[in-house]
Amino acid sequence: MTCKRNTENYIAKMSIASLAGLVMLLLATAPSIAQTVHSNIPPFDFSDAFYLSNGLDPTRIVFRINAGGTGGGVFDASFPSPQLSQIRETFYTGTFDRNGLINFTSILGVLVNSHSFLTTPIGQNMHSVADSFQAFVFPKQPKGNHNTLSAAGIPSTPNLTSTVCNPPGGAAPEPCVTLSPVAPNRRQNTMFDTRATYFCIDLIQVWLAEYVIFTPQAFTSDGQKILKQISQTNGTTFDGTPVLNTLDQINSLQAQGLVTLGEVPDTVADDGSQGVRYVVCDVMQDPTDGTVTPDGQLVDAKHNDAALTSVTPDFVNEFKCLQQTGNFCVGSPQRVPVPF
Repeated sequence: MTCKRNTENYIAKMSIASLAGLVMLLLATAPSIAQTVHSNIPPFDFSDAFYLSNGLDPTRIVFRINAGGTGGGVFDASFPSPQLSQIRETFYTGTFDRNGLINFTSILGVLVNSHSFLTTPIGQNMHSVADSFQAFVFPKQPKGNHNTLSAAGIPSTPNLTSTVCNPPGGAAPEPCVTLSPVAPNRRQNTMFDTRATYFCIDLIQVWLAEYVIFTPQAFTSDGQKILKQISQTNGTTFDGTPVLNTLDQINSLQAQGLVTLGEVPDTVADDGSQGVRYVVCDVMQDPTDGTVTPDGQLVDAKHNDAALTSVTPDFVNEFKCLQQTGNFCVGSPQRVPVPF
């Protein structure tokens, strides 16, 4: 169950300033709620009123889903609620939580910069909340102008550029990394830092996009030894770099200088030409029991092989099981996260 959905009628009438009391209430009543409330509903966009009541100007959501148009949205009046719109998302993306467990997310839109938040106290509070929850995006890194050399002077692993396009939405004379969360720009699927408090604090599901970029040091002999150990466990993306599926891995590699985190500045142009700083994503605390709909489509990172195989096949397998049976696959190590 999700805090967001179990208390939707109640929360929709509340401000962010009241959340401390709400969290204490939920802590006290969680067992009875778990026994009596069925809340596994598909991903819906929020209503304009709910966005506004939580400090966000809905007119500034870029690429917001709509019925028959952007992002796979369809009209669905099956779950009337003041908190939700009647636009349901049919596109799902496999994601990792901070501990490497598989989950699924639907992208509701993006925010270019902090101008999307209202200037009221509620809006500024939500701005702070959004900045405190991170979505780790893994952008594609094109090959640089030089390759690393083996001891014999023979080109080995391609040295991928770590230069960020400047401005973020533009280009550069040499290969550069585009800071964009769109699916074609991802080398692997995203990781969300779903700390326990997230589901009851970040009510409109806004995340600060952190872009994980391999540094030149990652392609040295010592760096490759470290990355190889991760690849042997997690597999590789299309360019031979390892799949990173836990927050600890990112933190460790960052401490060793093998990855750096990039952000789109909060000062970028409102028209989105210089990238987007935030993503609005419905991270599913519990994807079982009908959350994945029969018309759902999985958007997945692929290898560049003839079969376009998935970078993480478990996403494909678990999605099929959830869609066909309403549960994770038999014997799956996945589990439904708990709210606290």
